[in-house]
Amino acid sequence: MQPIIATLILMVAGRGVAQLITGGQIITVYYEPFFFVGNGYLFGLPFGLYIAAAVLGLLLLLMHRSALGLFIEAVGINPVAARLAGLNTKALLFGIYAFCGAMAGVAGLIICSNVKSADGNNAGLLLELDAILAVTLGGTSLAGGKFSLWGSVIGALIIQTLTYAIYSMGVPPEINLVVKAVVVFAPCRGAVMRINPRRLPFYVTLFLFALLFGFGSVTYTGFFSVQVFLNLLIDNAFLIVVAIGMTFVILSGGIDLSVGAVVALTAMISAALVEHHGWSIGVVVPLVLAVGCLFGLMMGVLIQVFRIQPFIVTLGGMFLARGLCYLISIDSISITDPIYTALSQYKIQVGGGNYVSPSVVIALVVFAAAAWLAHCSRFGRTVYALGGNERSALLMGLPVARTRILVYVLSGFCSALGGVLVTFYMLSGYGLHAQGMELDAIAATVVGGTLLTGGVGLISGSVVGVLLLGVIQSLITFDGTLSSWWARIAIGVLLCVFCLMQRFLGRAQRGAALPPSTPHRPARPSNETAKDSPASAILMQSHAVPPFN
Repeated sequence: MQPIIATLILMVAGRGVAQLITGGQIITVYYEPFFFVGNGYLFGLPFGLYIAAAVLGLLLLLMHRSALGLFIEAVGINPVAARLAGLNTKALLFGIYAFCGAMAGVAGLIICSNVKSADGNNAGLLLELDAILAVTLGGTSLAGGKFSLWGSVIGALIIQTLTYAIYSMGVPPEINLVVKAVVVFAPCRGAVMRINPRRLPFYVTLFLFALLFGFGSVTYTGFFSVQVFLNLLIDNAFLIVVAIGMTFVILSGGIDLSVGAVVALTAMISAALVEHHGWSIGVVVPLVLAVGCLFGLMMGVLIQVFRIQPFIVTLGGMFLARGLCYLISIDSISITDPIYTALSQYKIQVGGGNYVSPSVVIALVVFAAAAWLAHCSRFGRTVYALGGNERSALLMGLPVARTRILVYVLSGFCSALGGVLVTFYMLSGYGLHAQGMELDAIAATVVGGTLLTGGVGLISGSVVGVLLLGVIQSLITFDGTLSSWWARIAIGVLLCVFCLMQRFLGRAQRGAALPPSTPHRPARPSNETAKDSPASAILMQSHAVPPFN
């Protein structure tokens, strides 16, 4: 019998038996110790979380430390071939469905304990849709075969976050079902979807952003709105631009600690020229962009030509740019130019009374151009190759030296443009502007999935990383009782966690790439025998490596 038919029959029969037992009524449970299962806390965490962690740990142990995972994959890919290979497919399938039923029973106990009642009509209603959707979102193919336990966990959390967000908006439950039905088509794609381990940090960042935004929507009145999301873009437009430049640098295997100082320098130059010398904005903006490019060119040449470590060069560039700021002025320079003021206060309507600033439009244009440059141009491919393996890039004839210099020029340009956007946002120039922005840019880039060692990353990941940092700051602002330094603490923790995640994923990929152990080979002949053997001489000549010129 087909699984869908059998499970459909049992679903209807099970619901009928539940209604028969309860008489179609809600039965209230009064057994106090039972309530601890669904409502109790142990060491500050819900007891149900420990149950879920225990089940997940058991499954991970069985799937990855025994042959059970391989057997399940084999049956899912081709049950006939698995049976011919000697697997007891019937017993395996029976055990799988029995375990699934047991886990459904555990979930039912947790639900019953949580609501302190048994409801045969509504308990677990449409839970099968959520479970299937979570599994498919997590990367498991509906056709069977490959699966991902961690992906299923992440998928379940995404579904719950989506549900809470929809309910917080006051949307009717029927719309919730429609949204879930639409979402289910995304991961199917012909019943084949796989989570690329290199993209896992990006997916985790996207999930964290949705989770925190959903948490803010449930916790704070007025948080869930289009304008709050647009405010994230407005408040972080300059950081998006700077992070995009930082992404190219890190993709190439470098680092740029001068971005915050260059932002402050260009803001100071703009403010001084506009306010003290009466220069036009049409002259000032191209000039400061050129200054940023020259600054990046200088650092790129020092790194490439003189082979100085990027950390040292950009650290010196950071001190140089900050020092130049204070040579211009030790005080803040306010901008009262009418054009600057008009651009700062101009609102671009996007419908429904919502708006964005011109800085957001500029940031989105930079994002689109950077995405094309990284993924659709020779320059972008060379950047990835340079970060992946510089020697291989050289052997392939790629312009490594030119690309490394251009990467720092691009970072300087983005930092200068970020400084222009800061002047629009702050209407001032000050030597203390953008303090710590280099940490924010690096954190957004790494949290967005770019490897610190280079060669792997997405421009869109850096943008999502900036939005994640922005939503953390917004939550602290909405709370009103936390210091702004908590945002720095959260950024530091996120950066540490994602660096560890990258290390573990890299180690796992290297372990998976190792060839299987080879059988024992007989001992090689002695040197005397090898010298006298014609076959050995031929082999030695054929395997000789010519000198590298």
